[in-house]
Amino acid sequence: MRVIWNGTLAIGRLGVPVGLAVAQKRADVHFRTLHAPCGTPVSQRQRCPACDQDVEPGETVRGWEAAPGQFVLVPDYELDQLAPDTDRTIRVEHVVPEQKVPVVFRDRTYWLTPAPDRVNRRPYWLLAQALHEEEAAAIARFTLWGRENLGLVRPDPSSVGLALDTLYLADDVREPVETRELAREHHDVDQGDLRLARRLVRAMRARAFQPHTQLTSGWRENVQQLLEAKIHGRHWAPADRPAPVAPVVDLERALRESLQDANARRRPAAHRG
Repeated sequence: MRVIWNGTLAIGRLGVPVGLAVAQKRADVHFRTLHAPCGTPVSQRQRCPACDQDVEPGETVRGWEAAPGQFVLVPDYELDQLAPDTDRTIRVEHVVPEQKVPVVFRDRTYWLTPAPDRVNRRPYWLLAQALHEEEAAAIARFTLWGRENLGLVRPDPSSVGLALDTLYLADDVREPVETRELAREHHDVDQGDLRLARRLVRAMRARAFQPHTQLTSGWRENVQQLLEAKIHGRHWAPADRPAPVAPVVDLERALRESLQDANARRRPAAHRG
């Protein structure tokens, strides 16, 4: 695990030496755009349509579109004056119940790693245990890559240590207004259908969360197999896709048939066990 940033997690007057390591990295297959007749990668150029000429990097300036076609120019030096502090401190501002922070506000996850030496690791494990026992998380402010961020410092059960989720700002999250307006309809749920739905949920419940088998992409695997076949000059075709699920006409019938299918899938697994 490569640490990309070292600093201090500050809660009150307690300074905890920490490192920041990226927890997620997409492994998607990336394609280049090629010129079809010769197979050469196509270069991307910046061009001014008004002057009908290519634009060099030193000839650009940032602009904010205040009205259609009207821009407010903001030179880099003016933005530099507004740059946040870069003192490598993750400052805790509030401690909140972790379950009270909606998932929709959470963006990217980083691992917070403890200090290399044993003495400086003591406050790290102390804070991790305290947050775990209080079922709490800390909202903190910090600077990364020259940009101010809000983060949620939380105990992570998989690593026993601490994780940091960057947070969207309140202005970034769209409210589910339409869903809230229709929420009163949930009182009209048929109790018989609800019992069937709960049985279906229980029948499809896995014994444990297993990311290495449950969080896989058929599309990504197909692309990799296609590329492997092309490298070796072989023909390859994907397997048949699952049939689309039609909109529900008879809700009770759909629930009962789904429950039968789920139970049928569980029986062979139970027999193997």
